[in-house]
Amino acid sequence: MAAEMWVKAAAFSKRFSSFHGPAYGNEMTAAGEEPTGVHRFWENWSGHTCHFDSAMMERAIRAVPKTTAFVVINFGKMSTTDHDIFVPADTPENSHHYDPETMSARDIKPLDPPLYEEMRACAIYDEDPEEHMSLYAALCLLDAFRPPHKLFQMDQQIVVCSVPGAEVDDDECATTLKAMAESTIRRFEQLHTDDVLLSI
Repeated sequence: MAAEMWVKAAAFSKRFSSFHGPAYGNEMTAAGEEPTGVHRFWENWSGHTCHFDSAMMERAIRAVPKTTAFVVINFGKMSTTDHDIFVPADTPENSHHYDPETMSARDIKPLDPPLYEEMRACAIYDEDPEEHMSLYAALCLLDAFRPPHKLFQMDQQIVVCSVPGAEVDDDECATTLKAMAESTIRRFEQLHTDDVLLSI
């Protein structure tokens, strides 16, 4: 459902598509099942039945033929369950962050592989983003690369990245794509307001 909505929305977008949402990779509670142990609180939300993870995000992006570059990033790396987004198995459905005053004790255990708190993505549709990236596309990319304030000190993961004309690993791709977006912003900062408006 979410992937289909991404593709349909992309049909109406000229420059980019963007995503912000909770990270669902390596779920501790499968969609539609009762939790059997500690889990990220949003894994047991009745109104959040589409658990859109990074693999689904990548497939949705690649299903849009006009995509010329994209990145998917997970923010807020967690190597143990000692974070307030993890709640015990008996936590009521639709709860939020862990509260030791109202919730039962939870197990603190290592996470291997680590889990993440937030997923962001940006796909851009400029025909030649390396030479003529639009202002909107650059802003979308920089928004995807910018860590959420509350997760600024935590590690992130470049899940997948694609940039035209370059066969590089995801981390190098992300570095290239971010540099292209920053260069575009600097270029637009040198233009008169009227010229910026004409270009977008």
